[in-house]
Amino acid sequence: MKLLSWNVNGIRAAEKNGFLDVLKSEDADLVCLQEIKAFPAQLSASLRCTPGFRSTSRNECSMESVRQRSTVRAAF
Repeated sequence: MKLLSWNVNGIRAAEKNGFLDVLKSEDADLVCLQEIKAFPAQLSASLRCTPGFRSTSRNECSMESVRQRSTVRAAF
Protein backbone atom coordinates (compact mmCIF):
# COMPACT_ATOMS: atom_id res chain seq x y z
CA MET A 1 0.00 0.00 0.00
CA LYS A 2 1.32 3.44 -0.93
CA LEU A 3 0.42 6.39 1.32
CA LEU A 4 0.83 10.04 0.26
CA SER A 5 0.59 12.71 2.97
CA TRP A 6 0.71 16.32 1.80
CA ASN A 7 0.23 19.73 3.41
CA VAL A 8 -1.23 21.47 0.36
CA ASN A 9 -1.65 24.90 2.04
CA GLY A 10 -4.84 25.52 0.05
CA ILE A 11 -6.23 22.86 -2.30
CA ARG A 12 -7.44 25.36 -4.92
CA ALA A 13 -3.95 26.87 -5.24
CA ALA A 14 -2.45 23.37 -5.33
CA GLU A 15 -4.81 22.47 -8.18
CA LYS A 16 -3.53 25.43 -10.22
CA ASN A 17 0.03 24.23 -9.58
CA GLY A 18 -0.53 20.70 -10.90
CA PHE A 19 -1.95 18.83 -7.89
CA LEU A 20 -4.11 16.50 -10.01
CA ASP A 21 -1.15 15.57 -12.23
CA VAL A 22 0.95 14.70 -9.17
CA LEU A 23 -1.94 12.73 -7.68
CA LYS A 24 -2.21 10.63 -10.85
CA SER A 25 1.54 10.14 -11.26
CA GLU A 26 2.10 9.04 -7.64
CA ASP A 27 -0.52 6.26 -7.95
CA ALA A 28 -1.13 6.22 -4.16
CA ASP A 29 -3.66 3.96 -2.42
CA LEU A 30 -4.36 6.52 0.30
CA VAL A 31 -3.87 10.29 0.11
CA CYS A 32 -4.05 12.44 3.26
CA LEU A 33 -4.25 16.19 2.71
CA GLN A 34 -3.75 18.84 5.37
CA GLU A 35 -4.70 22.53 5.28
CA ILE A 36 -7.09 22.18 2.36
CA LYS A 37 -8.67 25.56 3.25
CA ALA A 38 -11.89 24.98 1.29
CA PHE A 39 -15.36 23.56 1.72
CA PRO A 40 -16.58 20.93 -0.77
CA ALA A 41 -18.86 23.50 -2.46
CA GLN A 42 -15.80 25.67 -3.23
CA LEU A 43 -13.95 22.93 -5.12
CA SER A 44 -13.86 22.48 -8.86
CA ALA A 45 -15.65 19.48 -10.36
CA SER A 46 -12.23 17.89 -11.02
CA LEU A 47 -11.36 17.98 -7.33
CA ARG A 48 -14.80 16.91 -6.10
CA CYS A 49 -14.96 13.92 -8.44
CA THR A 50 -11.41 12.67 -8.88
CA PRO A 51 -11.75 9.34 -10.76
CA GLY A 52 -10.84 6.32 -8.68
CA PHE A 53 -10.93 8.12 -5.33
CA ARG A 54 -13.46 8.32 -2.53
CA SER A 55 -13.29 11.31 -0.20
CA THR A 56 -13.69 11.86 3.53
CA SER A 57 -13.15 15.32 5.02
CA ARG A 58 -13.02 16.65 8.56
CA ASN A 59 -12.15 20.24 9.39
CA GLU A 60 -8.94 21.13 7.52
CA CYS A 61 -7.96 17.56 6.58
CA SER A 62 -9.05 15.21 3.84
CA MET A 63 -8.45 11.53 3.17
CA GLU A 64 -8.78 10.17 -0.34
CA SER A 65 -8.61 6.45 -0.97
CA VAL A 66 -8.81 4.13 -3.92
CA ARG A 67 -10.39 1.36 -1.88
CA GLN A 68 -13.69 1.94 -0.10
CA ARG A 69 -13.28 2.00 3.68
CA SER A 70 -15.72 0.15 5.89
CA THR A 71 -15.13 2.58 8.79
CA VAL A 72 -13.27 5.81 9.45
CA ARG A 73 -12.01 6.54 12.94
CA ALA A 74 -10.55 9.92 13.84
CA ALA A 75 -8.30 9.80 16.91
CA PHE A 76 -5.04 11.09 18.25
